[in-house]
Amino acid sequence: AWAAGWVMEHREGRRFRDYLTACLIGLCCIYALGLAGLYLNLNFVVGKEVGLVRVIQIGALPFIAGDILKALGAAALAVKIGPRIGEIARLQGR
Repeated sequence: AWAAGWVMEHREGRRFRDYLTACLIGLCCIYALGLAGLYLNLNFVVGKEVGLVRVIQIGALPFIAGDILKALGAAALAVKIGPRIGEIARLQGR
């Protein structure tokens, strides 16, 4: 969330491309940490020797398509509701 928020704070626009970039960077962070955790758990806790390629096969590949679709949907939704949230925040004095 921090990475996605940082990207949006440093973008001038609030276009679909900006939101999608933020979503995908956030996903990359999640995948990097998740795959590292899976690798460490499998190799050092479970005691099963698993290489990086196999960790990616079991920990990322089954989920990438769905996560990209969710990122596309979130970016499309953010384009529509983002300006409204800003209006509400301004009306409440935030």
